[in-house]
Amino acid sequence: MSQDLSKAKKGTGSVFPEKAIDAVGGFERLEPLLGPDEFKRRFFFGIPLASPVTKETLTPDDLRDFIKRAANAVELDSKVDITPVIRRHRLPFDPALFAQWAHMEIPNRPIQKVIKLAIASASYAGTSIDNQNSDHPHSGDIYIVPNEWVEMGNAVRGILNINPMSPLYSASGGTMSGALSSQGAASLLLIGQGTWLPAFWTAELLHGFCTEEGNVPVIINEVIGQKAAMMLISNLLPMYAIVSQSLNMDGLGQSVSNQTYQVLQIKYQILEKEYNTNIGKIKMMTGSKLFSGSV
Repeated sequence: MSQDLSKAKKGTGSVFPEKAIDAVGGFERLEPLLGPDEFKRRFFFGIPLASPVTKETLTPDDLRDFIKRAANAVELDSKVDITPVIRRHRLPFDPALFAQWAHMEIPNRPIQKVIKLAIASASYAGTSIDNQNSDHPHSGDIYIVPNEWVEMGNAVRGILNINPMSPLYSASGGTMSGALSSQGAASLLLIGQGTWLPAFWTAELLHGFCTEEGNVPVIINEVIGQKAAMMLISNLLPMYAIVSQSLNMDGLGQSVSNQTYQVLQIKYQILEKEYNTNIGKIKMMTGSKLFSGSV
């Protein structure tokens, strides 16, 4: 990635296993993204990956293409990011949610790091020429919230708050921490007197299950492999135009049948059931199964 993430705020625990900070040795929960060799061994052991018509065999590059397409489909079906993605969200200002420690619900999950949380204008005026000419320019920052104030406890589920543990607003009682800027607190206090605005906060966030070392949860690889296997089987099945045939002549009989069609058909049904179950589990883990919002 081209952006500097050295000052981005990390979560209080890992994305997967959720909120973990340490673990004993044993079975692996993380591994590199699924490759063609692992894909073939896990999902098509003993099954020939060749066309019954042209006799062409699928190459590792072909399998890699199925994996790529499947990973994109999994992201769309589960509404989560697998590989790291930086997104810039424009979020509304809701006085009711602001009173609840600036509660923000981010539609894309999980959140690995907060790069910047700011109040920004709708205009690009006042920003650099390079920014204005870029493909994705950012608006002018009116007020940048210190990353130290951003609470990451529920970031995996797409929820951010501002400073929920120490008094930030003078109306909340108590004394301001010496580490916090009283000017910043006053600014947010004045903001809290406003009304609903459609696009107020700007949040630049790093999303994704993939770690900085390039590893993903084993269960994510399992789901990608299931989807890739379903795509591959869908390509193979129509080639088995003749599943069985028989020939009888003068009392002599001959019967030929191809069981590969039935094997692939049964395997597809099993994969489809397991895939839909696992997608539901991923949605539940990231809080993407039910949606709520405010207007």
